[in-house]
Amino acid sequence: MPKALVVLTALALAFLVFLAGALSTYFQVFPYQLLRNAFIAADALQQDQNEINLDDLYIGSKPFVAKDALTPAIDWTEPGVKQYDPGRAYQGYTIYTPVRSDFPIRLVDMDGNTVWQWEIDWDALDVPRLDGLDLKINAELAQRRIIGLGQPTLLPNGDLLLLTHTGWFTPFGLALVKVDKFGKPIWVYTKQVHHELSLGPDGEIYVLGHVAVNSPWPGLETVATPFIDDTIVELSPDGEELRVISMLEAIQNSEYASLLMYANPNDHKGDLLHANSIKYLDAAAANHIPGAAAGDVLVSMRNADVLAVINLDAARVVW
Repeated sequence: MPKALVVLTALALAFLVFLAGALSTYFQVFPYQLLRNAFIAADALQQDQNEINLDDLYIGSKPFVAKDALTPAIDWTEPGVKQYDPGRAYQGYTIYTPVRSDFPIRLVDMDGNTVWQWEIDWDALDVPRLDGLDLKINAELAQRRIIGLGQPTLLPNGDLLLLTHTGWFTPFGLALVKVDKFGKPIWVYTKQVHHELSLGPDGEIYVLGHVAVNSPWPGLETVATPFIDDTIVELSPDGEELRVISMLEAIQNSEYASLLMYANPNDHKGDLLHANSIKYLDAAAANHIPGAAAGDVLVSMRNADVLAVINLDAARVVW
């Protein structure tokens, strides 16, 4: 076969492949979704590799795992609300908190339109830490997506309570921040809090925390140190620490101490409980749970497959 014919055949095949790809993308038919997922994964992997080369990786209670710091690529092809049925949706506003800290926090209406947004002044949060850890919060780290955003809690006057975390440290909690409606910090609580908070009747704040345990723990001798102890932190409305309750101790001090028999001693992060939700119980809610009382908190412990009610005064699981 003449070389010219071979070249023309190859070019024709390449054009057909290109045309098929273009049509697949335009009409979003097979294999559009497979190709799209592959490109997104490749982009995320490349970002992950770039991040891993940073010279300020945090090493906490367990060795750094690259996948924990992965920030998936953003799909900008179809921004906005994808589906909205007014007859079935509860009307109102939604706070949209991006995973990445280089985006504003937005309040959106039912059609996805931004009605307000908070631009966080990250450099104003670069203050000495209460826990003495070598963890920082500033605009540079936010822009590099090393800071992650957690649950926002909107207060009646437009102030916002915002949890921050990082995938570059174990445990991963960073701080709890209160900002005004313009994103200016009012106060910052610089201990490792995470996931979720709940408000009491007088504005007190109940938030999940965690700390690294570096010494052997009675009753958990099979678990190698360091590992993580989840905590419940009570703060005043002004961010003052009122008390800290150890969840491991609350379990051990109760009739449910046997739950710790099922703690995984081989978890690569030493994350025995992984508390991920907390709710303050008022009298009405407590009436639905045997043994619970107003002022107790309901917590979820993912890695233990447990929902538990903890009496904070007794520092003990009661249900």
